[in-house]
Amino acid sequence: MDIYGWNAKALISFAYRNVPEDRFLPTSALSEELYNLHAAWSTGEDNDNLIAPFLQTAITYGLKLRVESKTVTKKAYVLKATEAAHKLMTPTASTGGSMSGYWKGKLKLVNGSMDALASSLEGGLEVPVVNETGIDGKFDVELEFPAKDAEAAKAALLKTLGLELIEAERPIQMLEVSPREEAKKAEEAKPQQAPKP
Repeated sequence: MDIYGWNAKALISFAYRNVPEDRFLPTSALSEELYNLHAAWSTGEDNDNLIAPFLQTAITYGLKLRVESKTVTKKAYVLKATEAAHKLMTPTASTGGSMSGYWKGKLKLVNGSMDALASSLEGGLEVPVVNETGIDGKFDVELEFPAKDAEAAKAALLKTLGLELIEAERPIQMLEVSPREEAKKAEEAKPQQAPKP
């Protein structure tokens, strides 16, 4: 694997299974320098479970960062289904692979779940989106709305899919990112227990 010219945020997002940058809790500004990454591993059955931890270690060690998962209650958008959703949404006819994302004002979902739709919406709105539709299955979806425009996204979702986007507080998994030295100093500043006699 070769990656060229990525900044720290993009590398961390990739290593932690494409965690959106709006789910980062940096304790100080992350470097905007661009980095290259070359990684090699042998093929095997368990690559999916081994590659992510390998990349996480390589990237955080190389960038001298400490990354910890934390749950924080914060503002999010909650994706909910209305009665109309069951009439407007039809399962995908695709038998191939799947893809989803938000690019240049367009959200596209092919053979994707409601979780994938929520993730794509989050990419466009840059605010966490939680799937609470209760809808299973795979779908094809195309929506247009300007980046970060929640009102336009709400209107497109309701009209096209019968889904609502409601602002609410929710516990959200975040990544706290701190310089390794800063994390070490914070650990050293904690009160130490007196040694037992």
